[in-house]
Amino acid sequence: MTRKLILFIMALCMTMMTSCKKDYNALFGEHMAELNKEGKFILCQKNDSAEHYIVYMDVDKIMVDTLGDSPKEYPLGKLNVHEYKATIQEGKFCLKSFEAPSFTIKIDTLKKEMTVSVEGQEGWFVTTKFSDIKANRDYLTFGFDAFNEDTRSVYLFLNEKLDVYVFEPYDGIEEKEKGINLSIFRPCTEFWNTIPTGTPEELYTENWKYDAKLDFHGNIISKSDHVTVYGTDIPTSAFGTSEINRYYSKITDEMNPYYYWNCQNCYKVVKSESKPESGFCESNFISGHWTVHSWVRLCKAGSLHTYQCQNCGIQLQTNDVPKMGACRYGANHVWNQLQ
Repeated sequence: MTRKLILFIMALCMTMMTSCKKDYNALFGEHMAELNKEGKFILCQKNDSAEHYIVYMDVDKIMVDTLGDSPKEYPLGKLNVHEYKATIQEGKFCLKSFEAPSFTIKIDTLKKEMTVSVEGQEGWFVTTKFSDIKANRDYLTFGFDAFNEDTRSVYLFLNEKLDVYVFEPYDGIEEKEKGINLSIFRPCTEFWNTIPTGTPEELYTENWKYDAKLDFHGNIISKSDHVTVYGTDIPTSAFGTSEINRYYSKITDEMNPYYYWNCQNCYKVVKSESKPESGFCESNFISGHWTVHSWVRLCKAGSLHTYQCQNCGIQLQTNDVPKMGACRYGANHVWNQLQ
């Protein structure tokens, strides 16, 4: 192949590419002009080197025009609704989709608003302006606060099923480039069947947190292996086993902290929420008279480990490692971990 022929082919390819690009941009402009002329409300649009689409409202459907084949239609009306729940079933942890009351969605192209009503709950409806709907080619999202309740986030995924997911107001939703990060918060009252007797009442008013990630069609693509309760990470595998009691004991220790205090004069060790009063103690007889306590905190009381001083034999239960403190039979305690 001669050099001239190669240059001619390269120039022809560049001309064709440039022509195609201009034609594509022109096609996008023509579609936009036509839709505007017909009074269609454009929810969103994109026209760059990577993607080309127009999402708009029609009389009874959502349309996605990718400027290729025929526009995709997503008919509205009665739609099945789901919600993700992280919960405890038969003692085991699970995260899955549960069916919720169906939505009926109607649109008014003249008023440019959408009305959502809830099946089986008369009077439960909300009207949303088209301009308040956030959209892209994969899903629409808007707020729902029937009866002036806290706003729930509604995601209408543009797929074959036209799945609708509703997320509670206290759930955290963060949209990322490759998916939707979901943080699910639930009250600890849902653990009542598993929380051991004697757990502080404050724990029941706490929320627990669980993280998952969805793709842009509402499918779970990753999920955490632990639940966070009062700052403690509990493995999901621990639920339904005896191991869960150890974690609840740790949480209890954190909620009502007690500490071990060691007097440096008389070597006494006490367990108290706060530093004990000084008061008088029996000295180590160096001075031959009574002195005041000199308290040093050894560690926070807990339930994970038992430590014993190999000299004086005193034992401490703690989640930490005790400080040395002052021992009756040596300068300092020498701690050995028993469990």
